[in-house]
Amino acid sequence: MTLTDTGVTMGAASANLIADEDDIVGAGGNPGGPNDVASPVLSGHIAYTLGADHIGSVALSAGPTGLTTLAGQTIDTVWNGSQLIGYVHNTDPSVAANQVFTIAVTNVTDSGADYTMTLLQPVQHTVSGTEDTTIPFTVTATVTDADGSTGTTNFTVAINDDTP
Repeated sequence: MTLTDTGVTMGAASANLIADEDDIVGAGGNPGGPNDVASPVLSGHIAYTLGADHIGSVALSAGPTGLTTLAGQTIDTVWNGSQLIGYVHNTDPSVAANQVFTIAVTNVTDSGADYTMTLLQPVQHTVSGTEDTTIPFTVTATVTDADGSTGTTNFTVAINDDTP
């Protein structure tokens, strides 16, 4: 008998994410402002086929986000446990006060996984005092099966400003 490893076959991520600063808990946003995002998209699903294998892991990564804090500090990302953390450059990403956003991966099965974003702090936007959206950055989801075969797919993340 000969066994053949089919590897990981990826489907597309179901949703690009767009968060709205109006929805940051405790930030006193301005819901319904001009050019506000009517329906933020904070979650999606990654579909994949593992063949005869079982899931090993699902991890997220991102290159430079192009985002900065309101104070002008770069926002970096790190994968920690089951979430991608966007945090203030040169700080400890495990400290909640340094975190700008998280994207958690949950409900991981042999056929898919869910992802959900939480925006924790506002970011700097191109034009101060206007309602605009950041240039999207790309997040890569890497699925690894039990014998180490991998597959990847991408989704984007953008953040809509809150008019002052």
